[in-house]
Order: sequence, then structure tokens, then C-alpha cells
Amino acid sequence: MAKSKWQAVYDFFKSWRTPEWARGLLQFLNDLIMRILIQLGEEVLHRVREKIIILGRDDSMTNRQKFNAVYSYIKELVPDISERYANLLIETLYNELREDGVI
Repeated sequence: MAKSKWQAVYDFFKSWRTPEWARGLLQFLNDLIMRILIQLGEEVLHRVREKIIILGRDDSMTNRQKFNAVYSYIKELVPDISERYANLLIETLYNELREDGVI
């Protein structure tokens, strides 16, 4: 039975292998991007942690005002973060700082 032209095209692409130099380049770029994202993430966490510490020691604001201020700050740093993850970040960092006796 003869192969259809579509089967031949499919078989060609399925058998195609990425050249070793391209794999190495893509792996290098992937590693570089991951290191950059991790470093940026750590910087954001550090800034949010500092904001929570500063506001945690401020007695002139209510807890709700402090939360809103930190939430707004997170949205400035990472505009596309979802509300759910911003809330989780605040809660996690707050509890961590509270357990450590920082605030």
C-alpha cells in the first residue's frame, strides 16, 4: 500500500532531529532565562517583605489599610499578578515574618 503524501510529510517531521548545536543553544538560553527570573523573583520577594516590615511597625494605620498598601505595592511591582496569588504572597510573608518575630 502506498503512503499518502500527508503520511510522508508526517513521517519526515517525526524523524527530524534537532541539531546538537541548537539543543545546546536552547538549553543555554533556558538556563539563562531561569536564572534571571529567579533573581527577579527574589528581588520582588525582598521588596515586598521590606514593605510588610515597614508597615507592620506603623501604628497609625489599620490592618486593612496596611494590607491594601502592600497589595497595591505588589500590583506596582508585578502588574499581571492575580489577586489570589498576591493575597497568598502577603499572607505567607506576613506569617513568616510574624513567626520570626520581625513584626
